[in-house]
Order: sequence, then C-alpha cells, then structure tokens
Amino acid sequence: MTVVVIGTDNISLNVALGLAEIGHNTICADEKKERVNQLQKGITSEKEADLELLILRNLLHRRIGFICDFNFAFNNADVIYLCMDCDGIIPISKELKRCIENAKMICNTLEKFGNNNYKLFTIMGHVENWLYDHIINIINETNAIQLDLAILPSFFKEIYSVANFLTPGRVQIYTESYKALNTIRKLFNAPISKGDMSIVSNISKY
Repeated sequence: MTVVVIGTDNISLNVALGLAEIGHNTICADEKKERVNQLQKGITSEKEADLELLILRNLLHRRIGFICDFNFAFNNADVIYLCMDCDGIIPISKELKRCIENAKMICNTLEKFGNNNYKLFTIMGHVENWLYDHIINIINETNAIQLDLAILPSFFKEIYSVANFLTPGRVQIYTESYKALNTIRKLFNAPISKGDMSIVSNISKY
C-alpha cells in the first residue's frame, strides 16, 4: 500500500520508517522545504542521528520519499497517517486544531481533484469522541469522496520507536468501518482488533 505520513517530526519519521521497513510505499509530506531537502539526502537532526541508516536504506530501496506536494501525496495515498504529539510538548488545543485542519485539507484536496478512490485517514494518539464525530462530519459534508477514519494508539512512548512499531504485539483500533479495520490489518504485522474509543486513545502499547 501507499501510505502518506503528514509531517517529518520525530514521531512521524519513526512511523514512516516503520511502515517502510514493513514494506509499504511510504511518503512523508511536509511544508518545510529545507527539512524535506535534507531528508531526501538522508540527513537528519542530531537528535535523530540514529535514524539516518534506516532512512538511507529505505531511500535506496525506494520504500520512502519526502515531498512538499500535499496534492500529489493525498491523491496517491491508500492510507493517510497523522501522528499527534504523545509527550505533551505541543499544547493539546494546538494538536486538536491541527487534526481538524488536516482533515479539511484532505477532504478539500480529494474533492478538488475529483478523487473518489477509497482512502483511510488514520490518527495516532489521543482522540476524544467529539473530535472523531467532528471529523466524520467534515468527511460527510464533502462531495463524492470515499474516506474512512480510524484511531490508533501510539506505539512510541518507549525509546526504540521503530523497533516497537515493527513488533507491536496486539493492536486495538477504533473505527466504525469494517473496511477501515481490514485496511489496518493489511498495514501492520500484528493481530488487529476493534476496541472502545476510551481505551484505544489512551494506551501506548499492548
């Protein structure tokens, strides 16, 4: 599958590398051109230096790419992945606003280009019921698109992030769509089951 990860922050980069290591065609989309240019060369910040080998390996095998073109990214994605801040560094109000803005951007892009191919929008992190319902309403108000929504727990509160992503054990997700559930099952090398929203959005790893 082609998976688009929104952003190139540390958490998003770990997710993208985990998906690439599994074997998915992974695209990181970020508006920061300088950051994207550096990652295209396999260069990261000092904090992420241990990830450079993984980036270079997946660039070599063409399993990962870094772009600024969100239109291209969203139109070619099977799954669109948004990672919320898990460490409380970013204020929750800012993270909630970012979720809603990205949901609107995805819907507007797909509607603008008349793209009615099935896609799944996945949010990793703490999502309350009202936010899930709000995003579903945004999707439903958009004409002629097929977009599902799923909520995943965060795998990344422990130090070896990519390793945790590759060996998550049993994963519970929240979605109201069986098609979304089956899509997530194709995404991970782990047993996937549907859980309650209050549990899924508050766990880090089973």
